[in-house]
Amino acid sequence: MEATKGFSALGMNPYPGRIIIVGLDETGENLVQIYAIMGRSKNSRNRIFSVDDGRLFTEAANPKEVADPSFIIYNAMMEKEDIHISQRIHVVSNGAQTDRVADSMASGDSLGLALSEWEYEPDSPNFTPRITAFSWWKRDGSNKLNCHMGVALLRKAIEGGSCDQSFFFYDNYPPNLKGESQESIPAGYGVMVHTYLGEGDPLPAFRGEPRYVPLEGNIDQLLDRYWEVLNKENRISLAVKFIPPDQHSSIIRIKNQYAKI
Repeated sequence: MEATKGFSALGMNPYPGRIIIVGLDETGENLVQIYAIMGRSKNSRNRIFSVDDGRLFTEAANPKEVADPSFIIYNAMMEKEDIHISQRIHVVSNGAQTDRVADSMASGDSLGLALSEWEYEPDSPNFTPRITAFSWWKRDGSNKLNCHMGVALLRKAIEGGSCDQSFFFYDNYPPNLKGESQESIPAGYGVMVHTYLGEGDPLPAFRGEPRYVPLEGNIDQLLDRYWEVLNKENRISLAVKFIPPDQHSSIIRIKNQYAKI
């Protein structure tokens, strides 16, 4: 029920901004990451997603019309090998922090430490939140394969200029094994966070905890389903990534509203 409500809320939101979803596909055999961007201004709409060997990045649809690349051109998905746990860490974010978080976590840092020098974007008056997530497969003490995911939300405090930092962690352990600060995500579900609650001037920042959403179907079905639920006037690009336990065979599918010139 909560996942259905979360999906419906996304469809009713004309401008969620940038969207991150992490979870498990319905078979339980693939970690899922979804990233989407919306746009209202000419500069924001002048973008497409491109993929290169596990890296998802934004680039200008028409390079001649780029007014300001500072918040619109970046790596959105990266993956790095963590030599300490011999696992591949998959990071998705809405800005320049993607590379830093991937490098930092691959060196053994926590998500909080990886983001310790970051805060919300300085794009006054909106002060867009920075949203970041990671996913990885890992083995427990009995060599059983499990997954671990984390979501970070860095947003401007309601009063003053300080940065509120919120972190949420999820796994697929049975309820009696999960840590106190973690929630369990069953197969076929994910959690979603986005930058804005909707339209406004300035744009209202996302508040509260990540919302549950359904992840039913294969990678192409998920790509189509989430593309169709996004506001047709404001949607720009969408990517869905499937990450099997053999993490070097991850797959990314993309949809772009505009074509590269």
